[in-house]
Amino acid sequence: MEHNTITGIDLAKNIMHFVITDKNGKVLKRFKTKRDKFLKAISELEKDTLIAMEACGSSNYWAQKISSLDYKVQLMKTKDVKIYAKSKQKNDYNDALAITKAVRDPELKTVQARTKEEQDVRLLHKTRKNTIRDRVQKTNCLISSLYEYGYVTKLSKGKFSKACLEEVEQAYQEKYISKHTYELLKAEGKEIITLCEKEKLIDKMIIESNKQSKKATKLQKVLGIGPINASCLSNASIESYDSPRDFAASLGLVPKQYTSGDEVVLGSITKQGDRYARTMLVQAGRSVVIRAKKVKDPQDKLLIWIQKKLKEGKHFNLIAVAVANKLARIAYTVVINDTEYEPI
Repeated sequence: MEHNTITGIDLAKNIMHFVITDKNGKVLKRFKTKRDKFLKAISELEKDTLIAMEACGSSNYWAQKISSLDYKVQLMKTKDVKIYAKSKQKNDYNDALAITKAVRDPELKTVQARTKEEQDVRLLHKTRKNTIRDRVQKTNCLISSLYEYGYVTKLSKGKFSKACLEEVEQAYQEKYISKHTYELLKAEGKEIITLCEKEKLIDKMIIESNKQSKKATKLQKVLGIGPINASCLSNASIESYDSPRDFAASLGLVPKQYTSGDEVVLGSITKQGDRYARTMLVQAGRSVVIRAKKVKDPQDKLLIWIQKKLKEGKHFNLIAVAVANKLARIAYTVVINDTEYEPI
């Protein structure tokens, strides 16, 4: 459908601001409405208008509701909208106008609105990330607290988090800490155990959700991509990218470019896009490199490539990031071509 007008909406908790422009960007109408009358205001718009919004906290919810009314919806990245918003004074109407300008820019990439099912999976990963962060933070704090009293654990941080109560008990029995400190650190240890159990529960929920996803099932068969990565990648908007390189670039797994004339200098990776997905892929890359070190006469092309780079003296972390890039490209190919991973 050809869109004769573009309606930019500045979303908020209570008051939504609308700016309607024609195809040339001329403002036709401005108005605002309260949250409880928002969908009614949408339903009164022309059916051929393109509704554009900034990708923010509630944008997926409203995109689902507006799409159910048979309107075309496009979400724009916040950083792209800000470029156009800077040209005018900051207010809600100008923000809505900036959205209409951004959506007309053919070089800017739109954000794919998520379904409720995709939101559920994303929430699982968001909660998992926060749980791991809290567990690591509390584990480090407990280890350092015991160290201040002279007790040094012999366990790694991962093993300590699972046996923290025993470690606190041992420190108390060996009279490193007082009764009062023992009770306090024991309470901290119980919180760490609860976080470990919560992390296990979330991992089980992710594995169960993968069984309902065709993409996740295929991705799990890729070397180095386990259930967590398969779930994360299956929930990414892979189909919206034109090539495997574009998808890898969206995750920040390609080098920065410093170009001047004919001189092109490549730097470290850009680290743009989804930090969690990038971190998980790099961890997967590390595990694949470790596996390649142990395998004799590998048949998989990826393992052969890794062994070649190791013989050339390339740094472990450099190879791991390169493997993460390759895994992102392989994932793209598997999803787009709807095919199975071929290791040889």
